[in-house]
Amino acid sequence: YALRAEAYRSLGQEEEANGDFVKAIEAFTGAIARGPTAEAYNLRAKAYRALGLEKEAKEDFAMAAEAFTRAIAQRPATE
Repeated sequence: YALRAEAYRSLGQEEEANGDFVKAIEAFTGAIARGPTAEAYNLRAKAYRALGLEKEAKEDFAMAAEAFTRAIAQRPATE
């Protein structure tokens, strides 16, 4: 049974709250594999930063910005 992206994101947030950033990164990576969202990239970036992995954090923060821009561009225009 494959967990959905939301389940992986929630698991990652639990692991992060428990201070296990390695497991949090693994869970956020699972979320990204199932549905790459700005939130998932942002969460993983913060976990990387908590471990002092600045290069990985910067890459994920950039991916979060790109995903956010794509999401905004796909929204229907409102009057």
